[in-house]
Amino acid sequence: MTSLWASRAITSAGPRRDVRVRIEGGLIAEVETGVAAAADDDRFPEGTLAPGLVDLQVNGALGAAYSDADPAARRRATDYHLRSGTTSLLATLISAPVPELVERIGRLARDVRSQPELAGIHLEGPFLCPEKAGAHDPAHFCDPAPERVDRLLEAAGPALAMLTLAPERSGAPEAVERLAGRGVVVAAGHSLASYERMREAAGRGLSFVTHLGNACEWPARVYDPELGYRRGEPGVVGAFLIDRRLRGSLILDGRHLPPELARALIAARGRDALA
Repeated sequence: MTSLWASRAITSAGPRRDVRVRIEGGLIAEVETGVAAAADDDRFPEGTLAPGLVDLQVNGALGAAYSDADPAARRRATDYHLRSGTTSLLATLISAPVPELVERIGRLARDVRSQPELAGIHLEGPFLCPEKAGAHDPAHFCDPAPERVDRLLEAAGPALAMLTLAPERSGAPEAVERLAGRGVVVAAGHSLASYERMREAAGRGLSFVTHLGNACEWPARVYDPELGYRRGEPGVVGAFLIDRRLRGSLILDGRHLPPELARALIAARGRDALA
């Protein structure tokens, strides 16, 4: 058994002082607060013990990307995030031609098997909406035809943890069902999906919205030619607010999303619905 003592710690009950954490078999066995350091403790009198961070979308770091062929570059990116406090992450690949993605996924799948800090692969694309391309090259976008989905699944095996797609693409409902049935978290992102499309996808297994509020539609008034006037359309963000089957992630860097909107989304759904 290993015991760590620090003058400060972030616990499930909030910040605490003079905390001892006992670790046995790689798991936290006990947390004591308000205790003095013991002789056999590893002591951090000026430090703070905190849970490791979990990041669901990491493209790389320090000029290295998880799409790189060089394993040392990919390792350099992971080590940077470890030093910064992220102990579990999803190595993320963005849109590329499917044959290139298959190669990159194969390399990353080997990394996932050998590096416990890599919790899996997040494949963001290529089944995205051109009008919401963001930093992706829309020339690589395509529909999630069964043969494409199967190639990606075969290349990744159990390493594929999450896949972000646009639910409005042709074949998306069937792809969502296929991916979710294999244990993949299927997310909406880079999408112009309507509320009805989002509901249909959620019924097939879609359960997440990637970088909520960025590269997806907010509730708006849209013209309906059948009605002859503008009507309300919840869009992707509205679907997240309405449908409790959906969770989502936010990029809280102050640039992708204004802090006021981020606070509003958190207030509407609660912290447990957001990453």
